[in-house]
Amino acid sequence: MSDSGANALKLQFAGGPPGSTESGAELSAAITELSPVPWYLLSQGVSFEVFQQQLVVAIGGGASGCVVGRAVWCDLITSNGLDDQASRVLRDRLSVLQEIVEGQTDQSSTQGGVL
Repeated sequence: MSDSGANALKLQFAGGPPGSTESGAELSAAITELSPVPWYLLSQGVSFEVFQQQLVVAIGGGASGCVVGRAVWCDLITSNGLDDQASRVLRDRLSVLQEIVEGQTDQSSTQGGVL
């Protein structure tokens, strides 16, 4: 992998089926040990609540942060577009994820964060 030129990896949660945190701690630690570059958890379309749990496990196992999409905004879409409270909810959710990352990673590194 180090010969590929990749600067980082974006990976799905390593563990049980989508929506679970089963086996995630051990597998996250193994990824960290084997990877020569930082890795980031992607949301894989799970609910925000599940993604928070998975992020705690992944960060605890050495992930550098997360790359989020649908887990943050999917449930805010209505038939008329975005929910009226979407801006506030999105901001709050991103803050929660940032707190998880900052609370469990080595912040001396410029590699970590919420992307």
